[in-house]
Amino acid sequence: MSFTRNIYGPLFRLITGLIILVIINWILTSIPMVKQFSIPGFPVTIAAIISVIVGIIMIVILLNFSRDFTPALRYMWPAFPESGRIISSGVTLAIIIVAYLMFDDFFRPFISNYWWVYTLIFLALAIYPTCILVITLYKGSSHLADLVTVKVAQGRGELRKCAVCGELVPSNAKYCPNCSSSLMVQQVPHSIRCSSCGAENRFSANFCMICATPLKGRELISYKSDDEEEFEIL
Repeated sequence: MSFTRNIYGPLFRLITGLIILVIINWILTSIPMVKQFSIPGFPVTIAAIISVIVGIIMIVILLNFSRDFTPALRYMWPAFPESGRIISSGVTLAIIIVAYLMFDDFFRPFISNYWWVYTLIFLALAIYPTCILVITLYKGSSHLADLVTVKVAQGRGELRKCAVCGELVPSNAKYCPNCSSSLMVQQVPHSIRCSSCGAENRFSANFCMICATPLKGRELISYKSDDEEEFEIL
């Protein structure tokens, strides 16, 4: 839950906020009065000024996201320290792209004859974070692949963690190879089946979610065999 709140939450808020700002910019700059209005003697349109303001807000949001999200990601995912550099480089590249797109109409009237300079400046700015991002992804690809493989193996039940030292061991192991602790511990089932309608409920439920039949008041009996541990609900 904490990983979802600290990692997915900020990402969702960032994407949602940027999408909303893009929609607001499109709406404001599409209003006929805004498109046709211009300040006498000033070559920049009101729509271009609005785009600059919205672009600055987007850049501030990206900077705040990078400042808060990068340390949180490093803390929540210490096994992949390269993640912080990837996020920082990606956010820097995103800021450069946002500035290039949103400031375009504002600067174009001033340097129309030298527009290639504007493009060249942003291209030069984007080279460094792009190189850092590509190099970091390349160097950390094998590490990331190992982490993903381990997560998949855990999800499929092929690996489990030792409760004492946290070492990942095969699911059929009886003793931890790192600390020699016994792995043959009692496991509580995740769900319980209703005796009335047969629906599967979470094990902590008091009543069936389908027919409201009481699920508690019964005893959990566990016994071990040589190969595996079995459970029986009485």
